[in-house]
Amino acid sequence: MESKSNISKKEEHYQNETARTVVYCSPHGRVRLESFAEINSSRLEGSIHLGKLTAINNSTIGRFFCIGSFSFVSKASIGHYTSVGSRVCIGPLNHPMDRPVSNELSYTDFSEFFGETLREDQRIPFESKYRENRVIVGSDVWIGDNSVILSGANIANGTVIGAGAIVTKQTEAYGIYVGNPARLIRKRFSEDKIEELEQIRWWDHSLTEFPEPPLFESVDQFIEAFRKKFPN
Repeated sequence: MESKSNISKKEEHYQNETARTVVYCSPHGRVRLESFAEINSSRLEGSIHLGKLTAINNSTIGRFFCIGSFSFVSKASIGHYTSVGSRVCIGPLNHPMDRPVSNELSYTDFSEFFGETLREDQRIPFESKYRENRVIVGSDVWIGDNSVILSGANIANGTVIGAGAIVTKQTEAYGIYVGNPARLIRKRFSEDKIEELEQIRWWDHSLTEFPEPPLFESVDQFIEAFRKKFPN
């Protein structure tokens, strides 16, 4: 298991400005970026793969994280072995709803965008709980295509988010969620098995530490194999 002391607290930046896939060697593993993907001001805890035209900003990302194309991640903390589809938005921007205008003109300097803007003394900073609340995504999570994870949402370990779902709050571990707003339709396993999976925390181990064989076809054998190899 990787020690937390080995995880850099330094923010990292990677950018692919080409139409081909680029692979960087980071202190923690491979950073694989498809065309025009980028990572800004984020902390990586292991190898990561980004699909084309995908961006990650101001986030902490666990090992073996994969995300598809045309996606966006901002102000998120994501665990290990989590997979995200394409056209997914995690931690999107928000806007004020109690002001006479919802447009950014009331708090954003537009001079670089449009060549004109309100004066600073005319603008009022937008301080919203949604602007600062990070999205929390656990380990072994699957997020389907076209999903939206709103600021402040907390996705528990093992959760599956169906394609097109909009998540606004906390999920239950190993739950399957669909719809807008996302609702629980069932659990992947029994509560006893979910508790055991949470206890063994298999996602804290690297691939080279997995039991031989890993026994993916049976949740009982999978749990038993990890308990045997890591009795503590």
